Amino acid sequence: MKEVDVSDGRVSHVLSIQKVENNKSSDSLRALRRNAEDNKEILDKIDGMEIERKGQGKLLEKLESQNTYVYSFS
Repeated sequence: MKEVDVSDGRVSHVLSIQKVENNKSSDSLRALRRNAEDNKEILDKIDGMEIERKGQGKLLEKLESQNTYVYSFS
């Protein structure tokens, strides 16, 4: 099983958080965070986390069954 590796420093310091409600989202449900301390705390939490491989159907089923937050660094 693969693990998340953020130790090489190639991750940007701008965190985008997108909330998806009822399988829909909008700009009003998105926030950008540039606070380096907060972003480092999140990176520390996911560093070494195991990645579970899922098929697209299973992933979409899971995402559509509940409100979801999507975190991405850009």
